[in-house]
Amino acid sequence: MGDIVANPRVSALHSELTLRKLQAFSVVAHLGNMTEAARQMKVAQPTLSQLVSGLESLIGTPLFLRTGSALVLTDAGEALLRKADAVLAGFDDFTATMDSVTTERPVQLRVAGVPSVMRLLLPRAVVQLRQTFPGATVDGHEQSPSDIVNLLYQRTAHLGILGANTVPEMSAAFTQMPLYTDPTVLVSPPDAPDDLPFLQVDLGSASSQRVAQWFARRFPRARSLMHLRSYETAVRFAEEGLGRCVAPLVSCLDSQRDTRAHVAVIDDLPPRRLVALIPQTHLRIPAYAGLVDTLAATARDVIEPVAAQLPHLDAR
Repeated sequence: MGDIVANPRVSALHSELTLRKLQAFSVVAHLGNMTEAARQMKVAQPTLSQLVSGLESLIGTPLFLRTGSALVLTDAGEALLRKADAVLAGFDDFTATMDSVTTERPVQLRVAGVPSVMRLLLPRAVVQLRQTFPGATVDGHEQSPSDIVNLLYQRTAHLGILGANTVPEMSAAFTQMPLYTDPTVLVSPPDAPDDLPFLQVDLGSASSQRVAQWFARRFPRARSLMHLRSYETAVRFAEEGLGRCVAPLVSCLDSQRDTRAHVAVIDDLPPRRLVALIPQTHLRIPAYAGLVDTLAATARDVIEPVAAQLPHLDAR
């Protein structure tokens, strides 16, 4: 049998092709922007650029077409992205299995959620969860809906909590688990005139457009004061008398504030379906599955008693 001569290129791939380079490629590909990808990965942009360039050098072909600040995948990039995501998913599967069979090591739960959920629901849910998993810890990220999905793609978070109708397209790469149906409410200062400005929360989704159309019909004399990026901010502006806003009820619940704002349920706008997004692999980890259950129970306990006491807005 003749000597087996190692292929230098294969040897280089084995020694230089790292999960970090694949992750950098995947995050940049999904976000399409090097600056945003560097921010999400918490690395300097030159470092991220070197990781991507290093992968391109190993492969021997460009993976992106660079047009200004935007990055578009080449044909080779498209083909390799599917493979890179499969490798990263396989690694996630391995670590998830390791966590599920290692009972002595405390589990760290990587969670990204919208502000009201992270501040109001998650702490109470973790208290309940620790009755079953005493050593569970949380690596939490308070983010906008689109950033939550990005964090799931880049595997910085393994559980996302957001409204199902607040991003244009919910990814089929994650399992969507219902948590609670949160009533949609109108938040107004006391004795507010009909022409008080509209505080619009613009999430770039069909839901945002539907709310703007409803408001225009309900208050035709009102103008849009400003575009905001979170319901919680809009509620605070309304509490200060700067305008009216439409928001999910949980965004209005803040135990540290006592305002005279008028809150009423809107029956002719759909409620927000609060959901958990999670990779299928992490559903096998009992602590993650348990956190989803405790979040659902906490949402019911916190929101339902308040919703039952609220007036409903008269239909027009």
